[in-house]
Amino acid sequence: MGELFVRTQRQANGRTIVANSYFSNPLKIAKSFYHEDGYTEVMTLLAGPGMLKGDRYNISFEMGENTRTLITAQSYQKLYNSTDGETVQKVAIQVGENAELCYMPQPAIPFTNNTFRSNMEIKLALSAKFIFTDILACGREGMGERLKFARYSSRVCVNVDGKPVFLDHTRLFTGQADFFGLGFYEGRVCQGLIYLYGYDNITLPVYDGVEAAISQAGGGHVVRLLSESPDAAHQFSRLLWESVRTPKTGRTSA
Repeated sequence: MGELFVRTQRQANGRTIVANSYFSNPLKIAKSFYHEDGYTEVMTLLAGPGMLKGDRYNISFEMGENTRTLITAQSYQKLYNSTDGETVQKVAIQVGENAELCYMPQPAIPFTNNTFRSNMEIKLALSAKFIFTDILACGREGMGERLKFARYSSRVCVNVDGKPVFLDHTRLFTGQADFFGLGFYEGRVCQGLIYLYGYDNITLPVYDGVEAAISQAGGGHVVRLLSESPDAAHQFSRLLWESVRTPKTGRTSA
């Protein structure tokens, strides 16, 4: 079982730092990157090829008050063959008062016969700002593994000030429907969900190979997208975050 915990806090000079962290193999984090726009980037690492049969990850992030954090991943999340078993991931996120968090992991790529189950619990303060992405590829398209995984389940629950505002559960069982037909992938190879809370005047970017639509959901907004590639979906998500994030208001010293 791999475990990862990160807690951030704001220093007197305005910089967001990782105040506390621990992890066990194969999960790790890299040294923080401090961006000119005031965000601190925490990159998660995986000391291995991907999630194997029986792997279970427990991941927790606690963002302190007034912090500004971008959480990314080093590489795509590869979900290997787990015949007669499964791979499981649990993510718990807390975002404090006036804190901003962008949680943008890389897309997930399920291999043939993989069974994956993910559960994400998000708790936001009323004044927090939050955006995250959940992008799923159809498999290793270059290896001819389009929708060859066994089962994919991703549950997301968002609570604001102790009250549930958004619940989404994506469940796909291959072999039971035409996922490339109308209402599913519609000929694309990637689908995605982006959830935003605390942002107004959202305008979706234009990116080749990506079709997206936005709707309100509780106290936030939800973007659903279809894409011709996982990379295009990820880049679209990055552009969206860059368009809505709060601009830097002052210089942060080193």
